[in-house]
Amino acid sequence: MTVTTLILPGLYDSGPDHWQTLWERADDTCHRVVQRDWATPRCREWVDTLTEAIAAVPHEVVLVGHSTGSLLVAFWADHAARHAPALLARVR
Repeated sequence: MTVTTLILPGLYDSGPDHWQTLWERADDTCHRVVQRDWATPRCREWVDTLTEAIAAVPHEVVLVGHSTGSLLVAFWADHAARHAPALLARVR
């Protein structure tokens, strides 16, 4: 089974020595979801960006959130349950 891990940093992204960056470098199935503005999270914009990232993966996805990225997972799951249940079904 193929699984992609999407890494969801919090405010200001994650620096070069952060565990998320180290995971991303160590495993080619880990990919960071890049937000347009790391300093000013806008819930709808971040949810839309995550939705696009999940939709671009053709198989199961694991979400790994840190800090504000963890809150993003909760907001995204609520949104997806109502608007994108097929995507939600692929997230582990």
